[in-house]
Amino acid sequence: MSKIFEFKKSINQNTKMVLFFFSKISNIITKSNKYLRKTILIFIDFLIILFALNLFLWINPESILKDNYHIIYIIPLTLFIYLITGQYKGLIRYQGSKSLYQLAIRNFIALVIFKIIFPDSLLSTQNYFLLWIVNTNLIGLTKFLIRDYLLFYKKILNFNINKKVIIYGAGEAGAQLAASLILKDNYQILCFIDDNSELWNRSIRGIPINSFEHISKNISKIDKILIAIPSISKAKLKEIINAVSEFNIPTFKIPKIDEISSGKEEITKLKPISIEDILGREPVKPLEHLLGPGIKNEVIAITGAGGSIGSELCLQILHLKPRKLVIFEISEPALYEINQKLNFTNHGIEIIPILGDVSNFKLVKEVLIEHNVSLIFHAAAYKHVFISEINLISALKNNIFSTNSIARASIESNVKKTILISSDKAVRPTNIMGASKRIAEQIFQAYTNIEKNKNNKNKTTSFSMVRFGNVLGSSGSVVPLFEKQINEGGPVTLTDPDVERYFMTIYEAAQLVIQTSVLSKGGEVFLLDMGKPVRLKDLAEKMIKLKGLPPSQNIEIKIIGLKPGEKLFEELIIDSPCYETEHKLIFKAAENCLESKKFFETLNLLENMIIQNKEKESLELVHKLVPEWEISDFLRKSKTN
Repeated sequence: MSKIFEFKKSINQNTKMVLFFFSKISNIITKSNKYLRKTILIFIDFLIILFALNLFLWINPESILKDNYHIIYIIPLTLFIYLITGQYKGLIRYQGSKSLYQLAIRNFIALVIFKIIFPDSLLSTQNYFLLWIVNTNLIGLTKFLIRDYLLFYKKILNFNINKKVIIYGAGEAGAQLAASLILKDNYQILCFIDDNSELWNRSIRGIPINSFEHISKNISKIDKILIAIPSISKAKLKEIINAVSEFNIPTFKIPKIDEISSGKEEITKLKPISIEDILGREPVKPLEHLLGPGIKNEVIAITGAGGSIGSELCLQILHLKPRKLVIFEISEPALYEINQKLNFTNHGIEIIPILGDVSNFKLVKEVLIEHNVSLIFHAAAYKHVFISEINLISALKNNIFSTNSIARASIESNVKKTILISSDKAVRPTNIMGASKRIAEQIFQAYTNIEKNKNNKNKTTSFSMVRFGNVLGSSGSVVPLFEKQINEGGPVTLTDPDVERYFMTIYEAAQLVIQTSVLSKGGEVFLLDMGKPVRLKDLAEKMIKLKGLPPSQNIEIKIIGLKPGEKLFEELIIDSPCYETEHKLIFKAAENCLESKKFFETLNLLENMIIQNKEKESLELVHKLVPEWEISDFLRKSKTN
């Protein structure tokens, strides 16, 4: 056994020495100047044509050379044709089938010219054809051998460094990805995986196509999984991700088909699996008659324009061609950033940036009248649960009285419609943020009642609310926090193993909000269908697995307990039936509200308590307005004693 081992070791060493020798020659050739490289290639072609000619003469009778000694001139003639037609301009390592066709044409031209120069040649048409076949095949074969050697010799020498990958999808995109990766020095494609059983045991570029079971049998050999199905549906992609996540292998995907075809992204621009992919929510196309009316050629105002939802509303509304866009923002950096974005993508639409607090009724009213605003999206709010819980006066003042200011100013400025961006946390709230958003909803409901009782129906303002849950990528969202913690090696902190949340992309949420502006008649609470709630522990586990970290770097999920005011589950409806609308993802509810006069009396008392910074009294009045509000233990202990 020891002799066999020594023999194998000797073979491996000799193989490496030979490969090292050839690699040195390759480096000398590839790193030399273009004239030396061209000279070497011409010399190689000279030897091949000479060999081809001898092979041709060996196949044919010896008398051919005796009577056609001038056939030797085919060598310099062919090399001359190669030179003047650009045979040596192309890079060998990137040559494909097209170069073989060009070679065949060049050889054909050379033989035609030879026939013209030597018309008395006794070579038959069959001889010419045979010489053309032999010459083309030998030179073509040599070119491809050189190409493949240049492509693979580095990989052979560095086989321990190469990333071993499998490509999920044996279609056109998978084939293109394989062709591109072959040109790179740090990838070794083990196989393709495809769900189509008719493709199994076949191959692409010599790379086998296998079934999904092949992954589970070769987990230790695979460094990465590359999903190469750019036109795949969200549901199918989610199905694949769920399946491969069990293997704990880093998984990536190629760009979308429109990104590749437009030239925006290259097929080798591999992207990590996003949270949108994990959730697998299929986007629903907007209804054209709901996207645009009331916005085109109108003056639109957006409060909280620098926030997650506010900025997305700005960008989408800009594409709907309003006459003017008025953007309110209390944060100067946020206002500057969104103003820059809007002006960068603008097409002649006037942008009016207003730096100020929308709780300032006088400021808001003056701006609305000056610019003749017809539609407002009120997105300004403090929304972080824990921050609001420990800064309750600021949260109540901002969320409640900015809404009251906007509503009053809307009426006195004859704004046609004003829409409040609410939250699922307003439903049976357990925190100050949720309670303040519920009171904001009640403000809109109270003003709706006032407007309905007006004598002059032509000058009424329509108020409505849109209630939805978490949006992906928003400030304070749990997903960016998970990603940051995973990238830093953990632990991933989770408040409770059973906590669930709804999720929707910012783009989709903003698009649905815009469509509610057409559906609004006054007083509605619109509810956006967020899909099924997601268990955050499952989400965190899947995100960790798709990173493919080795067991030694396994990331811990640490349960830290619910934060003050945090709920296990979120809801969208309080106590009313839910009705369908024209859009299948938009529902509406007509919820009960306090009698307007009594409501505003309590609201005025709350405003006085907030101005005086009286926390205990403020909490009592909040509970009076929102009796279903469950005060957190944190507030009960720290504020009401």
